[in-house]
Amino acid sequence: MLFFGNIVKNTDNYKELTDLSLRIIPELVTEPFNDINIKYEREQDFGYYNSLNIYNKTGYSPGEYYRFGVVYIYQNGTLSNVYNTVGGNLPSIINDDNKIEIEKDDSTTVRNYLNISDEGWVNGFKGNNINAKGVCYIEENPSLKYIYGIKFEISNEIITHLKELGIRGLFFVRQKRIPNAIAQCYLLPMDEELKAPALRIKTGATYSTYSESFLSQDEERYVTNDYDKRLIKYSSELNGDSYAAICPDFLLN
Repeated sequence: MLFFGNIVKNTDNYKELTDLSLRIIPELVTEPFNDINIKYEREQDFGYYNSLNIYNKTGYSPGEYYRFGVVYIYQNGTLSNVYNTVGGNLPSIINDDNKIEIEKDDSTTVRNYLNISDEGWVNGFKGNNINAKGVCYIEENPSLKYIYGIKFEISNEIITHLKELGIRGLFFVRQKRIPNAIAQCYLLPMDEELKAPALRIKTGATYSTYSESFLSQDEERYVTNDYDKRLIKYSSELNGDSYAAICPDFLLN
């Protein structure tokens, strides 16, 4: 016995859904993020050292590109194809009073479609790099500690037109990120002679550079478990051109 399923498929009104989808504007949502301080002391919620934040405070990376789209749900439960939302630099996308319908002098209305260039740029929005591919760039601000999220603004006018097309719901999708930053690391000064990393530790208002040896640093030079006796304190700063990197997510092929 052979059973068929999902044999009913709606035919999308591509022109209407493409235009309406490009009027859905992604907005950047920010939430302050409290990390640990330089002494590894808790300021508020322990940053990502708190395992709860790893799952509840996951956001988007600034300085990266993300592509968003929307899928519509018809009255019979079938799904549409994926349609691009408008893209651009976040948080600077603003609808420049784009009406879906324009009223004429004789009080009749005419459908107003967005103008998309051959290169994929969308006219009618204020902002940088406004595109019809749904590609968004999150602008960086290194001085701020924020978790970045994305929300989508859908006007009542768009909802009304979607209902007329038999749409009962929708959901958003995101293309897999193609990272600009392959990995993140923390740079440490490196002792060129030992080929070992060192740490800069702040004492009062000044910094001192330390490394660790296997042997004690007194004249006897013996193996010891005493950490303080193995510390190497540099009398001057190490060469600024030599660094070691701590990079937990680096993949070695």
